[in-house]
Amino acid sequence: MRITHYIVLAALFVLLNLSSYSQDSTQLSSLPTIYTVHIDAVMLSLMQRFEQLDAAQVHARNEILREHNLPVTPSYEFSTSDGLYFSLRGRKSYTEFDQRPNYPDDVRKLMNEKVNPYSDTVHTLLRIHHNEIWLLDPKGSYIPRKFNPDPWVNKYLHLRSEWVKPPMNATYDSILTRFRAALDKQKYPFACIVFYSQYGTGANHYLWHARNHAEFLKESSPEQILVGAYGSDEGEKLYQEWQDCLFRAEDIDADVRPELTDLRKEQTWLDIKR
Repeated sequence: MRITHYIVLAALFVLLNLSSYSQDSTQLSSLPTIYTVHIDAVMLSLMQRFEQLDAAQVHARNEILREHNLPVTPSYEFSTSDGLYFSLRGRKSYTEFDQRPNYPDDVRKLMNEKVNPYSDTVHTLLRIHHNEIWLLDPKGSYIPRKFNPDPWVNKYLHLRSEWVKPPMNATYDSILTRFRAALDKQKYPFACIVFYSQYGTGANHYLWHARNHAEFLKESSPEQILVGAYGSDEGEKLYQEWQDCLFRAEDIDADVRPELTDLRKEQTWLDIKR
C-alpha cells in the first residue's frame, strides 16, 4: 500500500509539473479573433521624434476619453530597430469597421483640437504606412501556463513571417499541426501567437515572446523542437517539408512597446488572461 501511495504521489508531481508548461486554452479563448494592424515605416533619423509624437497623441486621446468616462480601446505596439512600428487592436467582429466612434460634441471638439493635429506632423516622418487585418489562429497559437503576459516584463518579440505556395496549403497546415503538438511535448517555455494576414500580405505571422533576445536564443529552434518531439529522422523530414512549402520567409527582431500606446500597468499584452 505504501509503495502504491508513493507511485501515485510521483505521478501527480509529474502531471503538475507538465501542466505548468502545457497549453492554457482558456487564455487563447479570451482573445479577439480579428485584429486591425497599422504599420508605420519611419525614417531612421526621425524615429525618436516619431515616438515622442506617437506617445503624446495616444496619451492625449486616452486622457480625454477617461475624463469623460468613455471606454478606452487598448492597442498593442511593437517596433524594430530599422523603423517599423506595428500597432494591433482587437476587434469583436467585422461590423466594427463600419462603426465610427459616436463621441459627444464636446469630446469631438477636444479631439479636433488636442489629438488630430498630431497626425499631420507624424505623417511627415514616415517613409510609408498602411493597414492590414490579421486573423488569430487559436489552433496554431501556443501559450504555456507559466507565460507572463505583462508587456513590461516580456519585452522581446521575434516575428517570423511565412508565405506559402498555394498548392502547398494543406501540407503546410498539417505540418504546423504537428509542430504545435511538438511544442507541448517539448514543454516549450515561450508563447507563440499565430496570425494570418487576411487583408494585407497574405503571410502567416508567428509572434514569439521572451524577456529578451538572449533568452530567446538559448531555447530550441523549430527544427530542434521537431527533432526532440519526433526523433531525428521524422523531425528533420517534417522540418524540410515545412520549408519546401514556402516561397518566402522573413525573420524580424522587435521590442514590445507598451509605453507608446499608453497601456496601463494592469493591462496585459493582447489582453491575454493572467
